[in-house]
Amino acid sequence: MEIFVANIVLYGLWLFWSFRNRDECSAFYIFSVAMYFVVACIGVFVFEIGLYQDEISDHRSMEYLSFIPYALMFVMMAVVLYPLKAIPKFELGWEKRRVSRCSVVFLFLILAHLLFYLYGFQFGLVTDAGDAYYMSASGDLGLRYGSDVEVIISKILRRLSICVMPVFFYLQFYRISKNQQAMMALLFLVLGFCAYVIPPILNGSRGGMFFDFFIMIYIYLNFSSEIPVKMKKLLYAFVILVLLGLVFYALVVSVARAKGDSDVAVFRIFRYFGEPFLNLGLVYWNSTDVHTYGVRFFPKVLEWVGGLELPDSKYGAEGLREFWTHIYGVNMYYFKTLFGDLYMEFGVIGSYVVVIVLALVARFVKKLKNSFLCHFIMFYYARNVVIYGIFGFGMDQKIVVDLAYAIVFWVIFSRFWNPVKKQDESLEKLG
Repeated sequence: MEIFVANIVLYGLWLFWSFRNRDECSAFYIFSVAMYFVVACIGVFVFEIGLYQDEISDHRSMEYLSFIPYALMFVMMAVVLYPLKAIPKFELGWEKRRVSRCSVVFLFLILAHLLFYLYGFQFGLVTDAGDAYYMSASGDLGLRYGSDVEVIISKILRRLSICVMPVFFYLQFYRISKNQQAMMALLFLVLGFCAYVIPPILNGSRGGMFFDFFIMIYIYLNFSSEIPVKMKKLLYAFVILVLLGLVFYALVVSVARAKGDSDVAVFRIFRYFGEPFLNLGLVYWNSTDVHTYGVRFFPKVLEWVGGLELPDSKYGAEGLREFWTHIYGVNMYYFKTLFGDLYMEFGVIGSYVVVIVLALVARFVKKLKNSFLCHFIMFYYARNVVIYGIFGFGMDQKIVVDLAYAIVFWVIFSRFWNPVKKQDESLEKLG
C-alpha cells in the first residue's frame, strides 16, 4: 500500500512543480499531470475499499509489489510529456471567407461519414448499452454493408473524416478566438463533437467517450488565452452539459453491464479509472518472459515477413485478448498504463526506445511550418500516447495506417490549397 501512496506523492509533487512553473508549461501539460495524479489517487481508493481485489481475481499478492515499475512509468511520462511542455501556436493567416468555407466542407464530410456509419450500423441486434458493448467487443456488432461499393464508400468517408476531424475543431476554436462568426463556430463545434462521440456511444464504450472529451480540452487549451470572456462562458456551459451527458450515459452503460445494480455500476467506474496503476505492479510487472517486439501492435509485419497469419479485428476485441493472453500467459484484459503495455511488448529497454523515438518525432513535428500537419500529428500524439497512456499504448497498426493516409492528405492540401504559402512564393519570385 505504501508504494501506491508513494506513487501519488510522485505525481502530486510533479503537479505542484508544473503549476508553480506554469509560465513555462503549457496548460495541457499541467492538465495531463493532474489527470495522472487523479488516476493514482483513485487507484489507492479502490484498493483500500477492497474493490480491486474483488473485481481483479487473478492479481498477485502484495509481497510481489515493487516500486521499480512505478518509477519507470513516472520517468516515461516525463519523457512523453516533454514535447508538450510548450505547444506551437496554430498559425493560419487565412481570410475569414476561406476559413468559413473550409469549415462547412469539413463538417459536411464529417456528417456524411456519420450518416453512412449509421446506415451500416446494426441497431436491430442491440437491446441495451450493455449488449452493445459486449457484442462490439466480440465482433458481433459492427458495420454491415450490402455491396463492395458501399464498403469502398465507407472506407473513403472514414479516411476523410479522420483527416479533417481534428483540423475542423482547430478551425472552429480559431474562428471563436478571432471572433469570426463565433456563434456559428460554436454551433459547428457542437455538431462536430456529437458526430465524434456517437460511434463510441453506439458501441457502449465509456472510455471512447471520455477520450474524445479530454482531447477536445487539449485543442481548447491551445486557444484558451485568446478566446473572449463571453465566449468562454458559453463554452464552459457547453462543456458542463456535455460532461453531465457523458457521465449519465457512462452510468447507463455501467448499470447495464452490472445487470441493473447501480451501486456495483458506480464502483466499477471508479475501478475503471483506478486499476491501471494497480495492475501495473500486481498483474504485469515481471509476470512473463515473452516479449513479441511489436507483433501485437503491428501484426501485419509478421504476415509480410514470416507469412504467419495472426488474428485481426474480425475476431473482435475479446478474441484478440484471449489470443495474446495465451501467448504471454498473463491476462491481457486489464489496463496496463503506457509503460506496462510497452513493457509487455518490448521489455524495459525496448519500451524506452519506443517512447524516446516518439518524443523525438513529436519535437521534430513541432518545428514544421505546415500548421495543419504539425497540429494534426500533435493532436494524435496527445490523444493516443499521453491521454490513452493512462490505460496503455494507443499507437497500433490501425492508427498508424490512418495517420499515414492523413499525413499524405495534409501535405497535398497544404501544397495546393494554402493561399498564404502561394502568396509568399509569389513575393519571393518578385523579389
